[in-house]
Amino acid sequence: MLIHWNATYDLRHASVQKTVSELIKDWPILKLNSTQELIEEDFIAQYSSQANALLVKWENCFNMFEYL
Repeated sequence: MLIHWNATYDLRHASVQKTVSELIKDWPILKLNSTQELIEEDFIAQYSSQANALLVKWENCFNMFEYL
């Protein structure tokens, strides 16, 4: 499933201006339980150089709140 999802990234990326409803209509696979994994794959494809930085910053932020 991920192989096909990743292969069609350019098509989804070109339709970025659509509403969520239209996106789900065009890509009904987003109705399945694997939606989070698919969205993460697209995020990594679009922001590959920044994806790890976001995770590190989120972990740092979470750790700061843990001590409050």
